[in-house]
Amino acid sequence: MKDMKDTKDINRRICRRRRWLLQERRAKAIRRSRIPVIVLGLCAVTSIGGFVYAQDGKGADMPVVNRAHASELLRTEAVQVHSGDTVWGIAERYNDGSRDTRELVQQICTFNHIEPGKLQAGQILRVPLNEA
Repeated sequence: MKDMKDTKDINRRICRRRRWLLQERRAKAIRRSRIPVIVLGLCAVTSIGGFVYAQDGKGADMPVVNRAHASELLRTEAVQVHSGDTVWGIAERYNDGSRDTRELVQQICTFNHIEPGKLQAGQILRVPLNEA
């Protein structure tokens, strides 16, 4: 009888140990599966943060590549579009007279991937500045 009781006790201990090991394996698997999710999340936040920084106009003095002439580096100025603004009006405002306004309108449209009639109030445009 005592042997039977000892056997049951041993079996209970073994079952508890197996349950505990199974729980530990599950916990490790969950922890391992969280690491890639956290890393991907951090990468996404970093990418979005860089995109927002580039779009909000704070990096306006940084040289950027003009898409029309990839070999030249241009300085740009960030301009916020107001109600009633046109690309032509913005080009005239930032043209120092050394270049044709039509050329500047084309550069603004090409550089910002927009069509002249598709401006929206609050939009940020990069206007290429003429290097003197």
